[in-house]
Amino acid sequence: MQRKSLLAITAVLIGTLTAGCIQTSRGSWGNGAGSTPAYAGPVIQQPVQLRLLDASRMPADTFKSAVTDLLLKRQPMITIEPVAYPEGTDWRTLLAGESPDLALIPLSELESGQAANEWLDLSGVIQEMTVEVRKLGQLPKDTDPLNGAEKIRSTEGTYGLLPPGKGASLYFNKDIFDKFGIPYPAEGLTWGETKELTARLTRVDREIRYVGFAADRSLLLNHMSKLAPLANPQSERAQLMSERWIPWLAALKSVYDVPGMEVEGMGRDLSKNRFIQKGDVAMWAGNFIYPPLEQMQRRVGRIPLPSFDIKLEGIPGLPAGYVFVVPKTARHPKEALYAVAGIVTAPSRSRLEAAALGELGLKFGDVLAGQKDLNTAFREAEELVEIRRKAGQIN
Repeated sequence: MQRKSLLAITAVLIGTLTAGCIQTSRGSWGNGAGSTPAYAGPVIQQPVQLRLLDASRMPADTFKSAVTDLLLKRQPMITIEPVAYPEGTDWRTLLAGESPDLALIPLSELESGQAANEWLDLSGVIQEMTVEVRKLGQLPKDTDPLNGAEKIRSTEGTYGLLPPGKGASLYFNKDIFDKFGIPYPAEGLTWGETKELTARLTRVDREIRYVGFAADRSLLLNHMSKLAPLANPQSERAQLMSERWIPWLAALKSVYDVPGMEVEGMGRDLSKNRFIQKGDVAMWAGNFIYPPLEQMQRRVGRIPLPSFDIKLEGIPGLPAGYVFVVPKTARHPKEALYAVAGIVTAPSRSRLEAAALGELGLKFGDVLAGQKDLNTAFREAEELVEIRRKAGQIN
């Protein structure tokens, strides 16, 4: 079905913001201990209470650590409480009856809500805030008050804020799976199972060469880098030969080792465009795609990225596959955006870590091309970063 508006997600960071009841003061827009020191940011000076409709139903302890505790540190004048969500209640019913200031909804529900005129177009609010902050002239141009949140926008406006990295997904072409009689992948898929599916789907049929898997590798490496260190802060050296990085990339490499697989380039759009347009790729791992690919004459499913066997221990965070929206009934739209800024967490990467990630991506490409083994590639990447550091190229 063709809809009036086709939404397109971008990784553009929202510009510098402020609000009418906001003054500039020394604010903490960083991401906790160990992060790069943050710039001074606008902090709300007047108390405000917001209500959040959490369609993901985060447990109370997760809500506390992922929402209220972060807000207390970054925006102490904002208090936020979840809308009561009785069992058996539909979140759309609560949206209509409770008039929350902010909602965390499934990505799959974004377009239908926009078509039903439920979400506030944030473009005007964002522009107003940007103008106000520029007039104050107290924030650097590259400051990101929304802490890395990505905008989801259409030709008609901006309708959602996606927490950094939470839209990363595995898409699959249902027609290819149906053609070969293979069940669709389900949530909870591991990289080992992804390799098995890739082996079953990579084949030639009636002179058409099907590839089981493709990926935006730069996004995958960036996603992994948020879960494991790239550098040792004590020695100030790259740290890639670790118990996490090696098994993770070995698991990803095993998918590309399937006979008949192809190694796509690192460009973000190369593999995605092939998946969308050519239709001979069975699975694609990358960032969130909007509009739904059914509108592009493809029957496509979507699940979270495959998981690794190594379980990560850490503070519970926001759920993947959900997007922040501001309902049209919201009483405090500006403050709701500042709440999002206080809730989302985008790692503040040092120049050393950025250099390590860049060298890792290049060397991993050599591994996939069969030119190096993982240990050699990791060692060379660490050595190159160290050479650049000693030469003063990394400050």
